[in-house]
Amino acid sequence: MRKTLVLIVIVAIFAGLIVFRGYQQKQVKSAPPEEEIARVETVSLREMDLAEVVEFTASIMPEEQSAVVPKVPGRTVLEVFVSEGDRVKKGQPLASLDTSLIRQQLDEARTFYETAAADHERYQSLYKDDVVSRQTADQARARYMQARSAYEQARIMSGYHTITAPTDGIVARRFIDPGDTAPQGPAFLIFRQDKVKAVGAVPERQFP
Repeated sequence: MRKTLVLIVIVAIFAGLIVFRGYQQKQVKSAPPEEEIARVETVSLREMDLAEVVEFTASIMPEEQSAVVPKVPGRTVLEVFVSEGDRVKKGQPLASLDTSLIRQQLDEARTFYETAAADHERYQSLYKDDVVSRQTADQARARYMQARSAYEQARIMSGYHTITAPTDGIVARRFIDPGDTAPQGPAFLIFRQDKVKAVGAVPERQFP
């Protein structure tokens, strides 16, 4: 009788274990699957101004341009050394004008200056020897100063008969040819290309 009771207890324990095992498997199958975690990248936000882009047709123009005007208009153009589109340097000759008149004036001014200089030196020496008066010596000095000024001015005017570039750049326009009379207005137009700007019309609707 005792053995039978022990056997029944053992059978009951095994039966309970089987039932409990089945219950655990059922719970595992019925449990919802774990959700997969998605990886994302984050960025920091900051405030900034947004620029509006406006498209329009424009011409590229230099910020600086130089009109080359002859300093001795009315003279005949003998030679032109550059063409439109040529690149030039500051001081480079662009054209030469007829110098026949200025050469004559320069020769006369030189002769007058040399004569006045000799008279001035002679009268200063005579004044020191009390041969001539102070007034006479001063008049000779005045003539000398006037002659020197006229000669220097003639030399400057002679240099003006070669038209030179006032700045580095490109010859955008040439208004004279050999045989022309040097104008009172521009003979050349020179553009500087190191600094340029866009010139165009922006539609009114683009304005706030």
